[in-house]
Amino acid sequence: MCPSTFLYDPNKTRVWGRLVISLYKRLGLIQVIEAQDAKTGAKSFQATNCTVLNLMLLVFKPMSENNLTICLLVLQVLCSLLAFFIRYGISRFVY
Repeated sequence: MCPSTFLYDPNKTRVWGRLVISLYKRLGLIQVIEAQDAKTGAKSFQATNCTVLNLMLLVFKPMSENNLTICLLVLQVLCSLLAFFIRYGISRFVY
């Protein structure tokens, strides 16, 4: 599987949208590719969607659906372990 993308025109995108896309690009959360329309010659940009699935595909490169599912399950288990550690390990120092 490869990350899904969307096209956007920076001239039609509001300021906040351009700022968010720029921030995500600098943090490496999305990949932005410049595209040019063959008919009109207008510049547009193609960016990966902002989902956990696409982030995993960007980090670990294209992979099969089975491997992507396993990676997402491992991520979910690790996040749950971190949450339990915060809840039961660190909370005794706060309360």
